[in-house]
Amino acid sequence: MTEPGSGRRVVLIGAGHAHLEVLRRYGRQSAADMRLTCVAPHAVSTYSGMLPGVLAGQYTSRQMQIDLQRLCELADAELQLGSFRGVDMQERVVLCDDGARVPFDVLSFNVGSTPRLPEQFGRSEAVIPVKPMATFLDRLSSGLARCPRARQHAGPIRISVIGGGVGAVEIALCLPVWIQLRSECAAVETSLLGGHSRLVPELSSRAEDRLKERLDAAGVRLSLGRPVVRIVDGNPEFADGSIQECDLLIAATTAVGLPEVGELALERDERGFLLTNRGLQSIACPFVFAAGDCGTQCGTSSPKAGVYAVRQAPVLWHNLQALLSGGRLRPFVPQRNFLKLINTGDGRALGHYRGLTFFGHWVWNLKDRIDRRFVDRFRVSEGRP
Repeated sequence: MTEPGSGRRVVLIGAGHAHLEVLRRYGRQSAADMRLTCVAPHAVSTYSGMLPGVLAGQYTSRQMQIDLQRLCELADAELQLGSFRGVDMQERVVLCDDGARVPFDVLSFNVGSTPRLPEQFGRSEAVIPVKPMATFLDRLSSGLARCPRARQHAGPIRISVIGGGVGAVEIALCLPVWIQLRSECAAVETSLLGGHSRLVPELSSRAEDRLKERLDAAGVRLSLGRPVVRIVDGNPEFADGSIQECDLLIAATTAVGLPEVGELALERDERGFLLTNRGLQSIACPFVFAAGDCGTQCGTSSPKAGVYAVRQAPVLWHNLQALLSGGRLRPFVPQRNFLKLINTGDGRALGHYRGLTFFGHWVWNLKDRIDRRFVDRFRVSEGRP
């Protein structure tokens, strides 16, 4: 255990997949010259892979949550609750929204991303972005409470999901169950509005066709190749001027960097993500690291997916220690292919790997085992994580 006040100060901003593993390893391994602090807005961390299952009634909301407070306590790390609002690189201080100032020697970001929303959307409360995921269910509940049809039981509740990626498909298929469990309206009408001409473009055409079949069977109206350009009275409007009337509007669009990250004096890519070298180290500042969605390795084109954050964690942990000790940083080499598992909301899932497509209850069982195993790594009751 590191004595209070001793060791170099390593501050983790965000509690994404990579930082959770860093915290776990800090609690299990000796790091005498390191004092670890995690800055996060919530005392729990939400595992994104299980959110569709929560919407589909397959998990409770607690099952996708990791007790960050307890994890930090057992790892002998400090948890600073609050959102970061900036970083003073000269003084090496993280500035939080509550006025707290957290000093650091080394800094690591694992804060995820946010859906890309056109400027024409403004700040309409009618739009409910999926991220930040920790507050999505609360914001969704508030949106449902504001819905006149839900309050008056006046016909089906109309949901529009903007996006054509994996997350948007899962929400379109799983969200109706969540709505029906919380509203006396028995009927839900769902539309999936994808701006691209293809559904989940990174998948094979066979996988795309299978997803379309599942959406059709679930009664989800699919619109592709028609980007939403603005929001009018809470309804999405397309470039041709037509309007899709809805009661709940969910944004699950392409990810971009958080505005707070964009304000840092660090090099970023065209989507606002921090640019790093192969060691996950900022190309602009050697004592800053970035993992998960919020970072982009120079010279790579890996998609923003949780699997990369999980695999980056051991490299990040090694490199944080190496920077403090003067050791050699280890490169992170992203794999070219990874297993994609898509929850279809009916006790089945679609899998895609190296061009192969598979579908069924056994695929859901596989996804369930993988997701539960990840969360269980951070379940802490007695002893160290």
